[in-house]
Amino acid sequence: MPKSAQNARDPAISDGHRAATGSPRSALMGRAPAGSALAGNEMMNAVEGPAAAEAILIRKQYRHPTRSMLWGAYLLGADATGTWLFSPAGTRYRAEQDGGVLYDDAPKQNTLHLSPRDAWYFARWDDERVLYIDAARPTEVLGREWRYEDLYLDLYKRGDGRMIIDDEDEFVAAITAGHLTSEEAAETRSAVEDALRAVEALAEPFDEMPWQRLDEAVALSLAPLTELPAVKRGRPNAG
Repeated sequence: MPKSAQNARDPAISDGHRAATGSPRSALMGRAPAGSALAGNEMMNAVEGPAAAEAILIRKQYRHPTRSMLWGAYLLGADATGTWLFSPAGTRYRAEQDGGVLYDDAPKQNTLHLSPRDAWYFARWDDERVLYIDAARPTEVLGREWRYEDLYLDLYKRGDGRMIIDDEDEFVAAITAGHLTSEEAAETRSAVEDALRAVEALAEPFDEMPWQRLDEAVALSLAPLTELPAVKRGRPNAG
């Protein structure tokens, strides 16, 4: 996601970022999201041009029951890693809470997304060479809406190669407050440790391939997605 949208979606990046260590305990791949038209596909289905691209909505749902972030993306295809999506520069991003709008803008940045197969994260690569990984429950597909639930921890790899884990304090506070179950906390920590190890090793899916896919998606000249459904009161639903 573009940096300006990222900062609106997530708490401001603090000076408390720290490097992380750990060994992987869970897989980075699995099934395509249930309900997806791409479920079961094992080969990348490359989009050939604007007429062939299907547009969907991505919603990042926070544990706050009425807070979420919504934006559009094109389905590029699916492979053994998961489903690849693309939001062109100028795509509209909207933060919502309590039936109101916290943020609504269209940053000029291209973003490639990965919804992995059953893994507890959602990843994106942008054309400022930033990799951003949200720890999250596996994606659900509800009609046109692809929804993942944020689990606080985030892993960044910046263009200069620096890697940091963000929101460790919020993660610990959520566990203490009972906002995360013990299973969710373990899966979240495991997913971040797995992702960190894979990113450090430049292992799939965190090698050079996503950057190539981002360049290929940009070359399709797909129109930015600026139409979003009306904000609904209460916890967001599909449609």
